Amino acid sequence: MYSPSPDAVEARRCSIHVVIRHPVPLVATGAVVALSRQVDITTTLWHDGLVHAADVVLTDHETGLRLAGERRGGHRAVKLAVIGSSGRVMEVRTAMQAGIEGYVVGMCSVAELVACVRAVASGRHYLSDSALQCIADGVLHEALTPRELAVLQCLCEALSNKAIAKRLRIGLGTVKTHVTAIFDKLEVDNRTHAVHVALSRGWVRDPRLAREHAPPVPAAADATTSA
Repeated sequence: MYSPSPDAVEARRCSIHVVIRHPVPLVATGAVVALSRQVDITTTLWHDGLVHAADVVLTDHETGLRLAGERRGGHRAVKLAVIGSSGRVMEVRTAMQAGIEGYVVGMCSVAELVACVRAVASGRHYLSDSALQCIADGVLHEALTPRELAVLQCLCEALSNKAIAKRLRIGLGTVKTHVTAIFDKLEVDNRTHAVHVALSRGWVRDPRLAREHAPPVPAAADATTSA
């Protein structure tokens, strides 16, 4: 009969308890399996009430932001780590600014995930290699101004310069100046490449996703209906 060593028993007694919540079942299950193999970590899938007993909550980006907001409001002083779905610079920055202690990208290694949990549980911050590279890529390019970001969003929606000028209520020449500045800062030479860079870094909303989640348009009233 197997008998655990005294060191293993002590590790379990002082283990880090991780509550896992992620909308992608495969990610959640994979995290449970990877972390449960560590003698100093125990895991539980999320359900209401468990979060209070957790040393670390490991979750997705959106849930992490919500829990961080609740924590700032005086609720649930639990440490937070996020498994992000992408390495977009704005997502990583938003998480860090919200006070989330750990951030790994879904493609991270098991070693990075374990290191993240241990670091966060001990009160330190942790970014996986992919998240760090994401931040570095953002720093390499000069920051866009709010107006340039607004123009970039319009480019993402395939608006012409005239349409952009009308929407933002600025002159056509001003739009051209902003587009040139955007190209220079992103080190691109056309709109398609600028949009690709902006979407990959999460600087703008993807209009295709906005259309997919838009509410249905009500059917027009029958013009032949009598009053």
